[in-house]
Amino acid sequence: MVIHPTISASSHLCPGLNRCSKEPEQVRMHGVSSTSSQFTAQELRCAVRWLAFRVSSALLPRHLQNEDVIADALRLQECNLTAGFVKDSFHASTPKYDGGAGHAVDARPPAAAGIVLWVSPQGSDANGDGSEVRPFKSVHAARDKLRTLRTQRGLEAPRLPATINIGGGRYDFGQLGTLYLTELDGYTRYVASGAETSQPPVWSGGVALPNLQWRTHRGRVLVANLPSDAPANFDSLFDLSDEARGRRLTRARVPNADAESTSGLCVVNPAVKQEYGCSAYLRAARAVSRRFSTFINETVIKASNRGGRVPGDDLFSMYAAAMQLPPKDLLADGFKPAVCTGGSIRRSKGSNSSESWLDLYDRPAGILYAPSAARALSRASNWSNVDSAIVHMMNLGWGNVQYQLEEVDTAARTLRFSRGGWQHGRTSKNAAGKFWVENLLEELDAPGEWYVDSKRRQLYLWPNATAGSSVPSLSVSVLETILHLDGAQHVSVDGIVFTETSTGFMRPYERPPSGDWAIRRAAAVVIERAINVSISGCKFTRTGGNALLVTGASKDASIHANEFHSLGDSAVVLLGAVDWRSGDASSLHSANYPSRIRVTANLMHEIGIWGKQTSCFFQGVSGHNVFSRNVCFNGPRALVNFNDGFLGLSTISENVLFNGCRETVDHGLFNSWDRTPLRSREGDLPTGKPVDTPGTSTLTRNLLVNAYGSGHGFDHDDGSEYFRTVENVVAFTNACKGNFGSNRECNGNFVIAPDLAQAYSPKAEIRTHSGVCAMEADNGQGSSFANKRFANNTCIFLGNGTAYEFSGCRADRADAGPYLNSSVWATSGNTFILPSGSILHVRCASHSIVFTEWQVALHQDKDSKMLPGISLEEIIANASALLKILDT
Repeated sequence: MVIHPTISASSHLCPGLNRCSKEPEQVRMHGVSSTSSQFTAQELRCAVRWLAFRVSSALLPRHLQNEDVIADALRLQECNLTAGFVKDSFHASTPKYDGGAGHAVDARPPAAAGIVLWVSPQGSDANGDGSEVRPFKSVHAARDKLRTLRTQRGLEAPRLPATINIGGGRYDFGQLGTLYLTELDGYTRYVASGAETSQPPVWSGGVALPNLQWRTHRGRVLVANLPSDAPANFDSLFDLSDEARGRRLTRARVPNADAESTSGLCVVNPAVKQEYGCSAYLRAARAVSRRFSTFINETVIKASNRGGRVPGDDLFSMYAAAMQLPPKDLLADGFKPAVCTGGSIRRSKGSNSSESWLDLYDRPAGILYAPSAARALSRASNWSNVDSAIVHMMNLGWGNVQYQLEEVDTAARTLRFSRGGWQHGRTSKNAAGKFWVENLLEELDAPGEWYVDSKRRQLYLWPNATAGSSVPSLSVSVLETILHLDGAQHVSVDGIVFTETSTGFMRPYERPPSGDWAIRRAAAVVIERAINVSISGCKFTRTGGNALLVTGASKDASIHANEFHSLGDSAVVLLGAVDWRSGDASSLHSANYPSRIRVTANLMHEIGIWGKQTSCFFQGVSGHNVFSRNVCFNGPRALVNFNDGFLGLSTISENVLFNGCRETVDHGLFNSWDRTPLRSREGDLPTGKPVDTPGTSTLTRNLLVNAYGSGHGFDHDDGSEYFRTVENVVAFTNACKGNFGSNRECNGNFVIAPDLAQAYSPKAEIRTHSGVCAMEADNGQGSSFANKRFANNTCIFLGNGTAYEFSGCRADRADAGPYLNSSVWATSGNTFILPSGSILHVRCASHSIVFTEWQVALHQDKDSKMLPGISLEEIIANASALLKILDT
C-alpha cells in the first residue's frame, strides 16, 4: 500500500524488508518482519536498523563496505541477525552506486604523461634519484626534485603533469615536518603504489621510538630514558604492534578508562533525564568563583538590513560583534580573541537593544568535586607536576572543554584551573559538568596507561595485559598537520593513510560567528586557498584533532570515498572568515571562504574522542557545498552542522546519519544556526551583488535514525532560514524543529515513530510524553513565522501522538484565527497514522488541542488526514521508495 503522498501509486513496493530481494522470506525467518499493523517497538527498531544497513551498503564504494563496523553500530545482533547472514546480505547485490571504484588504489598506477617519481620507505634521499629503481625515502625529497625538474624545463608555472608514486609502508613526518604544497606544486598526483600486495602508505604525524631500555619503576609500571634525539614533549602514544594496529594508549588518568572504547558510552536520556554508562567520568558538585576577567575592547552594533528575512521580527535584526580580550596570561599563550558573538535576546517587538550571548571568557576558576569523586581522587594530595595535568569537563550538556590544572585542595575538594575553556563557544562561570583528569604519574595504575616526564626525558608505561611483560613498538605524536596544501592547484592525493597527529585542544581556538561552536583552524590535512584539489580513497584514523580542514578561498575540492574514524575532533571542516566588525565577506579582496566543495561517498564514524562538540561535517562561513551519499555515525553531537547561513546554496542529500548526539543534548542529527547576518555575493558569483540573505540550501533523501540523545532530526535552530528539508526519512524523533527565522519548508518527509524513545537506552520504550512530528521553539508570538511550511508529510505514531508543538502560539484570543495563523507554520496535506483508538493532538503553547478541533474550529491543516494502522512491511517499503537508493 502506498501511504506517502509523494510516492507514485505505480511505484513497485516489494514485500519484506529486503526490498526487491528475490528471497524476502529469508528476512522474515530472522524475526524482523510483520505482516500486520501489530508489531512491537523492538521489531520496528530492528526493521529501521536493517533499512539503514541496506542503504549504507548501497551508498558506499566497495573498498569502504565495512559491514562488521556498521552492523555493530546499528546493534543488529539484538535483532537475531547472525553475523554470517548480515555479511552475506551486505554483499548480496551490487550497490547501485559504485562511484568509488575508480578511486580504489591500483596495484600499480598507470603510466602518466609528464614527470613520474617514486618514493619508498626503503629508498634514500641522499642516494636516490626518484626512479622506480632508486626511489626517494621521503615525499619531501620527491616534491623538491619535482620543483627542480620543472624549473630546469623552463616552465613559468608548474603545469606539466606529474605523478609521485608512494610505496607501501610507514613514513614518519614527525622527523621532516609538515609537507607543504604551494602554487609551485600543482598539477600533481600523489598516489599509493603497490597497496594491493603490501600495506598502504601510512603518513604518520609522529615518530616511531627506537627500542628503549626498560626497567621496573613500581609493580608492572616500567620506565625508560628517551634518547636525546627523540621527542619528549608529546601528548599521544601509539601501539604499533600487529595486534593493536596503531591504537592509542591512555595517558595516565583518573578514573581509569580508554577514551576510544568509552567514547559514546556516557549517554544522556532526555526522556527520563538520566545518564548511564558514565563510569569514565567523576562528578562535579558546582563551579567555584571565576578568576578570569572579561574585557570588552570594542563592541559594534550594526543594523543588518536583512531585506525582509524576518518580517516584523527584531530578534536577529540587530547583532553585536564583540571583540573580547582575554586576560594577559591567555594572550601570552597566543590565544585569539573572539571573532563574533551575538544576537539579541530581547523578545519584545520594537526593541532596539542587542546583547551578546554568554561571554567567551566567562569561565569558572575551578570546580568543587562531589564526595563520590573524592574517593576516586584519594591520591590527589600526592600528585606531583600538578600544573601539567589536564581536566576534561562536559559543558552545559552541549559539549566539553579542557582546562590546565593549577592546584588541588583535597580538604576543600576543589580543583583550580590556570587556563583553558576556549574549546566551546558558549559556557558560563557556573558551568561544572562531569569530568576526568589526565597526565598524572601517580594515576598510572592500569594496563595500557603511560606518562612522560618531559623535563627528565623519561617515559613510563604499563604494557597492555595481552602483551605480558613485553613492550610493543611505540610511536609518539609530533605534528598536528601532516599535509598542508597552500595555494596549490590541481593536486590529487589517493590511497594514503593519515594518522598519529597531536591534539590541539590546549592551543588556540576560534569562535566563528553565528553559532555555538568553537573550532581549531588546524587538521591532519589542510587545504587552504587551493583550487581543484582531490582527496580520495584515503583513510584518516586516530588524528589528535580534526582530520581534514578546507579553509581560505579554496574552491572546487573533492573529498571522495575516504574513511574517517577514531578522530580526536571533526572529520571534515569547511571554515572561512569574515571582517568581524561588519560581518562582510563580499568584497573580492576579502572573499576568504571555501565554496563549491564536494564531500561524497565517505564512511565517517567514531568522531570526537577528545572534542564533544564535533561532527562528521562542519560548515562555518562557507556555502555552496555538497555533502552527499556519505554514511556517518557514532558522534557526540550533531553529525552535520551549519554554523551560520552565510552563502546558503548547499546540498545535503542521500546520506545515512545515525547514532548522533551520543554524549550531548538539545541538538539534532543535523543542526543549523543563523544568528548573525553575514554579507556575501549573490549566488557565490564574483559579479553577484552584495547580499546578506543566503541562497536556499536543500536537504533531501537522507535517512536519519535517532538512537541516543538527538532531540530532533533536522534542527533549524536560532534564526535558521532558507532551507528546503524535503523527502527525507526520519526515525524515532521529529522531522523538523525551528527556533525563529523564516523561509523554511519541511515537506514530503516520512517520519517513523517520533514517540519511540532512544533505542539504546535502558528506558527504551514509549516516551513519557508523546513524540512530535514537528515543532517551533519560538516563544515570540506573531513575529517570525513568515514562509514556514509543513506539508505533505507522513507521520507514524505507535500510540497517542502530537502532530506539532508551537511554543508561542495562542488559541484563546478572540481573534484566534488570524492571530494563530501568524504564529504557527502553514500546515497542509499531511498524513498521520495512529493505532486504532489513539488520539492526535496539537500542542499550542500550554494548550493541548485535539487535531479535529485544530482543523475544524481553527481552520488549520487543510487536506490533512488521520489513518489507522500500518504494517511493518509497508513502513519499510514506503521509506525505501522515498529514498530511491535501493532501486535497481
